[in-house]
Amino acid sequence: MREPLHAGKRRKIIVLIPTHNRPNYLEITMASVAEQGQKFGHDVEIVISDTSKGKEPESNRLYAELNEDAVEKVRTHYLGVPVHYYPPRMPNPIAKLLNKTSSAERNAYASLVPKDGHWGAHRNRLALLAAYHGSESAAYLHLDDDTPILKIKPGSYWKGHDWLTGNTNFLAEPKGDIIASFLRGLEKSSSEGKAGFGGWIVGVHDGLVSGGNASLMTKQNRLNFFDHPSKYDAGRGYGPGRILQFEAMKTPYPPYNRSSDFHHSNKIGGLSSQPYSEQDDAPIVAHIGTVGEYHEELAPVSRLATRKKDEALYAQWKKLVERMERLGQKQKK
Repeated sequence: MREPLHAGKRRKIIVLIPTHNRPNYLEITMASVAEQGQKFGHDVEIVISDTSKGKEPESNRLYAELNEDAVEKVRTHYLGVPVHYYPPRMPNPIAKLLNKTSSAERNAYASLVPKDGHWGAHRNRLALLAAYHGSESAAYLHLDDDTPILKIKPGSYWKGHDWLTGNTNFLAEPKGDIIASFLRGLEKSSSEGKAGFGGWIVGVHDGLVSGGNASLMTKQNRLNFFDHPSKYDAGRGYGPGRILQFEAMKTPYPPYNRSSDFHHSNKIGGLSSQPYSEQDDAPIVAHIGTVGEYHEELAPVSRLATRKKDEALYAQWKKLVERMERLGQKQKK
């Protein structure tokens, strides 16, 4: 039975952020969460899963090193907010988990978190790490490394700055407690018998820019996006901007499918939502990414979990998540 929320109750919130070769975006997103947690007294923990590769051309430093620097900045500035960073290598908690599992469970991990996997594989890795740091009573807020909990300023002007430098003059501070809005949405989802709630995403359209067609993002297009951000709502089926119950961690994402977020939303029975407007209580994240790695659709796995053998993988994945939660609880004692 899903745990109801009560006014004034501090519920642990695990914020899941996957990242890949975008340290400046990552720092902005982490800081937006930590600032909200510190300002409004939320029990927030941030979990970062890094799959970065190679070096940043300008500095000639590894992207993973730059991500670690960003994490340390946030840890130093927001002392009361734990940030757990896992570099591209195998995370120690997952290695410990796999040492204690059956061959069927290890096969499920290899199938659902493959080394050549895409967004879905990364979210599966994060789900295990979230279970390790969380609990059955925690709430799980999904963001991407380029989706801070901030609003885009209507009418802001694009001055030619490269957002990879960390320039944030197009972002506005939230008017209130956005994390509380997400929690109220999660309470709404519980009353509707759903596993989670989907907030709104505004800003750069993922399909046009981070989706691999950055050459189409002309100066005028940028002006249009940020002058009228509410026109570009990305919808509520995506991974970022969703807050889920623990049970949803037990349902894996297709590891290669470009539409893995939508598939996951459907598999867990859909998400609760509410209408978007500037005046409503609807929580918002801002998609600020203009560069990213694009993955072509791989058809052979696009229908994961529609066949019996795939359902067997789902059953083993559920065991892995439950084992990981117990392992995490044991480590905290």
